Amino acid sequence: MKVFKMGYDFKGEMKVTPSNLRADGDLIWSEAEFSSRDMVYETNGVTADSGSIKIFAADSNKIAFNASNLKSDIDFTTREGKFTANNASDKTYLPFNQYSSNLNDYTWNMDKKTIDINLGNMDGNKPFFMATTPGADSLKFEAKHALFSIETG
Repeated sequence: MKVFKMGYDFKGEMKVTPSNLRADGDLIWSEAEFSSRDMVYETNGVTADSGSIKIFAADSNKIAFNASNLKSDIDFTTREGKFTANNASDKTYLPFNQYSSNLNDYTWNMDKKTIDINLGNMDGNKPFFMATTPGADSLKFEAKHALFSIETG
């Protein structure tokens, strides 16, 4: 089914209530896939208390950013997505770059093709990025912020 004026794809179930339109499924468009068991459709966006997002790299066959169990607010008017991990110990994956991180507050600017990665609630954990490629020999470094370019990695 097509949703929003941009004609994005939705696969799943929708339920109309007196106060909103709720959905359980996957919202898919050229830049990303967002999944949630309980997303709420807004005028031109979606929110969810728990969802997962896959943001594609410049090559849409590759994933630049992948995270689950996120409080999510995606606004297609401002072209911005805001995500906060529900669990401070959850990792975010940057498969295209072959890194993971435990930083847990993200702002995705769809037009600039950037993801601003910040501390959020670390619950006492040290912030880090860690290489996920087998040959990296456990490369790990501490970082409190990153600005990730989807186009250049």
